[in-house]
Amino acid sequence: MKRICFFVLVSVFAICGPVYCHTFKATYVSEDGTEVILIDKATGDEWMVQVGDKIDEYRIIQITMDHVTIVHSGENGVVYSTDIPINDEKHTVKISP
Repeated sequence: MKRICFFVLVSVFAICGPVYCHTFKATYVSEDGTEVILIDKATGDEWMVQVGDKIDEYRIIQITMDHVTIVHSGENGVVYSTDIPINDEKHTVKISP
């Protein structure tokens, strides 16, 4: 039974994995809502993107003030989609006197 549960869990992650392999974080949306900054948390790479732009195999299909939606084509014509929330957290910066 444990092996079956493990197999199911691994299968679910394998199916959902392609959308999350870049571990994108959305940090800023332009005032007019046409551009968003995406950061790959694993590498630190940063992009300013618009609807229709691609980052590797990921296409940006929607930008709102709350989230950005990306899609990724999988096997057998399956399309994976995910919404990335906009993280507008404030960062504290130490300023030396």
